[in-house]
Amino acid sequence: MYLLVPNPPLARSSTSITTTFMKSRLLLVFFLVVTTWAQAQNSTFTIKPTNPQAGQEVNIIYNPAGTVLASASAITALAYVYDGSVPRMQEIKLHKVGNNWQGWITPGATIDGVLIQFRAEDVYENNGGRGYSFFIHTAKKQPVPDALHGLAAAYIEWGPTVGINPDPSKGLQLIEQEVTQYPHQARAVIKTKLTGLSAVHDGEERKQRIAAELEAFTQYKGLSGKELRMMANFYSVINNPEKAADYNSRAKILDPKVGTENERLDFFNQEKNPDKRIALGLAFAKDYPIHPEVSNVVAATAGIYAKKQKWVEFENILKQYPFPNMYEVYLAAAQSLHDTGQNTAKAKELAWKAYQLAMNEVNEPTGAKDNLITNADWTIKREYALGEVANVCAAILIKEGDKATATKYMAKAYQYTRGLNSSINERYVQVLAASPNKIEAQKTIESIVATGNTNSKVKQLLKDLYVSSGNNASSFDAYWTKVEAPAREKMKTALQ
Repeated sequence: MYLLVPNPPLARSSTSITTTFMKSRLLLVFFLVVTTWAQAQNSTFTIKPTNPQAGQEVNIIYNPAGTVLASASAITALAYVYDGSVPRMQEIKLHKVGNNWQGWITPGATIDGVLIQFRAEDVYENNGGRGYSFFIHTAKKQPVPDALHGLAAAYIEWGPTVGINPDPSKGLQLIEQEVTQYPHQARAVIKTKLTGLSAVHDGEERKQRIAAELEAFTQYKGLSGKELRMMANFYSVINNPEKAADYNSRAKILDPKVGTENERLDFFNQEKNPDKRIALGLAFAKDYPIHPEVSNVVAATAGIYAKKQKWVEFENILKQYPFPNMYEVYLAAAQSLHDTGQNTAKAKELAWKAYQLAMNEVNEPTGAKDNLITNADWTIKREYALGEVANVCAAILIKEGDKATATKYMAKAYQYTRGLNSSINERYVQVLAASPNKIEAQKTIESIVATGNTNSKVKQLLKDLYVSSGNNASSFDAYWTKVEAPAREKMKTALQ
C-alpha cells in the first residue's frame, strides 16, 4: 500500500514546498506505524490500554473463537518481551471472562515491545505464524525506539526458535519504518538489517545490497570492536576475504583479547591432525575456561580421546571442565563403540555413565534455562535427552542378549520421549513383540500406535503378534483402523 501525496502547485513558494514535504513525511511515518499496529490487533487479540507506556499494566484479551484453541479448558500466553533485538519469555496465565481469556503483563522500563503466542498443553495458536504483538509507546503515542526493530529481529533472527514463521521481508519493512521514525537508529539496527538482506536476496543482488550497507556503515565514527567484527563477518558472507581480514585486524587492535580468543578457536576448529587438535583444545580450555565455546572445545577434544580409546585422558578432561550436557559426550563414545562392535563392556560402562549424568540433569539441572522456553518445556527437553540415552543403553543390552533389562530401558526411553521419537518407538515395539507376555505387549503396542509416531515395521510387528495370539489375519485391517483412530484424530486437529 502507498500513500499518495498530491503534487504542489507551481506557484507555491520553496518554503511552502518544504513545509508540505515535512508534513507528508510525518504523515507517512504515522501511516506506517498505524498500518503495523492494525496488523497487531484484531477481533481475536486486543490490549488495554491500546498505547501502553513503560511500566504500565497491560490487559491482554484473547478470543479463541475460530482458532485451534476454541475449545481449550486452560490457555497460557507466552509473551516474548524484547529489549531491542534481545528477547526473553514470560508465561501469563489467562482467566476466562465470558467468551474471552484475559491476563495481565507489566513490561519493565527497558522493554520495547511484546510478541505473544497462545498455548493449551501442546497446541499453539500464533496468528498463522506471525504472532500477536504490541509496542511500548512514548508519551506522544509513538512506538519507542527499538520497538519496530525488536519485532523485525523476531521475524529475521530469533522467531523461528519459538515457532514464529521467518519473514525477513516483513522484518526489513519494519526496519525501514524504525529508521524513518528514528533516523539515529540506523546504526543500532544494522546487524538485523544485514541478516534480513542476506535472507531475502541471493546472488549478485545480495552481494551488492550488503556491500552498499557496509560501505555506508563505515561513515560512522568510533566503530567498536564488536561492530568491526560484525562487518568482517558480513564481508565474509559476500565472499570478500580481503575486507573481512581488514576489519578483523582493526577489531583485534581495539579488542586484542577477544580477537585472540576467536583466532585460537578458529585454529582449533580448522585443525585436521588429531594430536595437534588435542593440544590446541587443551590450551584453549586452560586459557579461556569460561569462554561460551569452551564446552564445545572440551567435547570435541574428549571425542578425539574416545576415538583413540585413551579413556584416562577422556575422563580427566571431562572432570576438569564439566558442563551440563556432558552426557552427550559419553553417549557418543558409547554409540561409536556399539556401532563398530568394539569393546562392548566399555560401551555399556559409558552408556550407564551418560544415563546417570542425564538423570542428574533432570533432577537437579546444572545449566541455566533458555530465556525463550517455559519451565515445563525445559523439564521436557531434559527428559527427552534422558530418553535418548536410555535408548542407547537398551541397544547395547539387546546386543549383549539381555532383553529383559533392555525392555526396562526402552520403557524409560518411550516414557521420557513421550512417544514422539519414531525410531525409539520402533525399537520398543521390537522388544515388546519378543517378550513372553504377549497380551501385555499387545496392549502397550496399541498405545504406541495411538500416538501416530510409528511406521510400516511397527504395523507388521503388531500384525504378527495379533495373528500369533489366535486372531485371523483377514480381520487385522479393521483392527488396525480402530487402534490407529486416535492418531488420525490428533492429526486432523493439528491440521485445523
